[in-house]
Amino acid sequence: MLYPGSDTLNRLVFKNGYALNEKITAKTYLGVLAEGKMSFLKYAKKEIDDYTEYGDATKYKRFEEVDRYFIFVNGDFRETALNKKSLQDVLADKWIPVSEYVTKYKVDVKTENGWTLVVSYYNTL
Repeated sequence: MLYPGSDTLNRLVFKNGYALNEKITAKTYLGVLAEGKMSFLKYAKKEIDDYTEYGDATKYKRFEEVDRYFIFVNGDFRETALNKKSLQDVLADKWIPVSEYVTKYKVDVKTENGWTLVVSYYNTL
């Protein structure tokens, strides 16, 4: 079981073989944040954004990080947002013990680490 502040949150494992769509193929590596009967996956990508500043005709470029999160359970993928409503939808079958865990350990369910803790806990139930 993982508890907030645990060192195991600092490691990240990457795996491929998850074919989600035309952009995320079986050759694409995804970060595995939690694994078990339910897996919590992260797709991290950097995109180039063109922008101009007010009063300047010059175009500038900057990198933007785009993170997408997925739940993999029973062979099905579901994209999810990091919020309490999505977490409740994903973990509906065992929401009562999960919600008690979230309250007891004051887990922030709007963060990646919070979701990792909660999905890891769910996998122990």
